[in-house]
Amino acid sequence: MGGGQSIPSSRLKEKELKQYVAMTNFDEETIKVLDAQFAALSSSMVDDGVMDKKEFQNALGLREDSLFTERMFQLFDEDGDGAITFTEFIC
Repeated sequence: MGGGQSIPSSRLKEKELKQYVAMTNFDEETIKVLDAQFAALSSSMVDDGVMDKKEFQNALGLREDSLFTERMFQLFDEDGDGAITFTEFIC
């Protein structure tokens, strides 16, 4: 995070942040940046704390009717509930 860039404030509590660091290969600064990006993407249509397929498609500029889009979404949506949580996003 060089070049004078500031780290975005995180919605995560210290305990959550440490858990995410332990479960991924990301450091705390990266988790905070990913959290800020996820918050922006997941609230682009409905501010519900998860990213649905439409928000995912819009974020990546993918076509709705694409098999590629469907498969990419399925890779992130590990539990198959139709929404990507922050944990699924960073894992």
